[in-house]
Amino acid sequence: MARTFRLSEALSPETIGDHLPSPFTLGSETAQTTASTYLDSYDWRLTARSGPLRVDRNGDQLTATRDGAGGTPERVTAVPHWPGDLPEGPLREGILKATRIRTLLPIVEVRQTTRRLAVLNEDRKTVVRLELTEATARLPEGTPVPPGCGVRRGTDHELTARLTLQPLKGYNRELEAVTAALAAVEGIQPAKSSRFEEALATLGRRYGDYSSKIDVGLQPDMPAVEAARCIHRHLLGTLEANIEGTRADLDSEFLHDLRVATRRTRSALTQIKGVFPPGPLDDFKERFGWLGQITGPTRDLDVFLLGFDDYSARISAAMRDDLEPFRAFLERRQAEEQARLARHLASPEFFRLLEDWRAFLETPPATHDPDAPNAGRPAGAVAAERIWKMYKRVLKEGRAISDDSPHEAIHELRKSCKKLRYLMEFFQALYPAGDIQPLIKAIKALLDNLGEFQDLEVHAHRIREFGEAMATEGSASADTLMAMGALVDDLVQHQARVRGEFAARFADFDAAPNRRAYAALFKPGRGESAKEERA
Repeated sequence: MARTFRLSEALSPETIGDHLPSPFTLGSETAQTTASTYLDSYDWRLTARSGPLRVDRNGDQLTATRDGAGGTPERVTAVPHWPGDLPEGPLREGILKATRIRTLLPIVEVRQTTRRLAVLNEDRKTVVRLELTEATARLPEGTPVPPGCGVRRGTDHELTARLTLQPLKGYNRELEAVTAALAAVEGIQPAKSSRFEEALATLGRRYGDYSSKIDVGLQPDMPAVEAARCIHRHLLGTLEANIEGTRADLDSEFLHDLRVATRRTRSALTQIKGVFPPGPLDDFKERFGWLGQITGPTRDLDVFLLGFDDYSARISAAMRDDLEPFRAFLERRQAEEQARLARHLASPEFFRLLEDWRAFLETPPATHDPDAPNAGRPAGAVAAERIWKMYKRVLKEGRAISDDSPHEAIHELRKSCKKLRYLMEFFQALYPAGDIQPLIKAIKALLDNLGEFQDLEVHAHRIREFGEAMATEGSASADTLMAMGALVDDLVQHQARVRGEFAARFADFDAAPNRRAYAALFKPGRGESAKEERA
């Protein structure tokens, strides 16, 4: 196995030969310069699964491989933007499976010059291969980075020089001797990180520095107003981290995460009650409502395009080609809405919202405001009250739904379930993960059914509207309109099947173990009695 060391700045690579034990000397030398681009999705899906994609350029030749995962490098013609840009084969399939609908972004670029030398014994035979590598790293131009990365893009930064010893078969004793001698030299230390990890750290980045998941450190006895501000600052960071990628339409997940952060912000403003005074609260609720409105049309069209192949598969194979004009219509509409959204996200109104909101969140909160009665109360108490109350509402609404209930009742229950889910996610740090995570998982399972029901209804309605628009502008033939009608019929039938699954899904959520778990964590007076009552 190769041994890799990092050299301190005080140690010149030119002196390595002076530290070899007798009778070893350095022999012939070759040099090669390689430019490597490390790629991953914005949310690190490849690095989370064995390593980023690395594309190496040696002269005119480009090869791609998973960094740190082994495998044979594959020839490519350019740095890929999507998994589909790679040649067919295991590399492409593995990356597509991991990244799914996300684009491949150049995370870091490393340029290194490697000098390869032979370690010779007294007979002038090569017994160890030695590589000396000097490198620089830079953040690529055009790649979005999360807030807080202070390194300028496009600027080279020095990395530590590295020394790698490559073993040769039959010379393990010589490798151990050379390794021991060099490891004893001051300024030579084992390399504990990969070149990719070192480059990230040098450039102010780290694996996992962006995630859409809620991860807020809270304490039960901290003032509820401060807990709310911590939650909102985290959501604002997520929102800001997705602005650049949304404007550029790099992939649809940037807008998705921006919208989720916006929706969570609006939910926190309305559901963590009594912590902010009414004036600023009402102002920001309205302004974040505006942000939700301007981002909706583009996201709706993204969802249609992402699911288009699945929708096409729902209708007769003989009609699928007739549906293609509908795809073209959606692509035109998406481009129009995306351009409109990009203008909104570069507008003074949008920037004022972000500036005003951050200023509000960074202003020291008042914990004794009569207009915010929960501001100074312990966060744990406020969280439990709000979650328990919303849980009781979900049970009441869900138990009232029968086979004859109107669709509106399902939609109202879905909204209540989302509020409950968000509250538990906001305050999950206050509870043992083993207790609250199963409850979050259970509400998600119910929401999957409710969300699919609503999506099918909305999509069927929108397809009818799109058909009317296409007929008006003359972009749909009779065959295309018939294919769209067949799709609507299938969606309506599917919605009926999903509706039929609701009772069983809700019964799972309303089961006694789940009720006992909610009561144990959130019910008022839960510390006085462990006896479960039917909620």
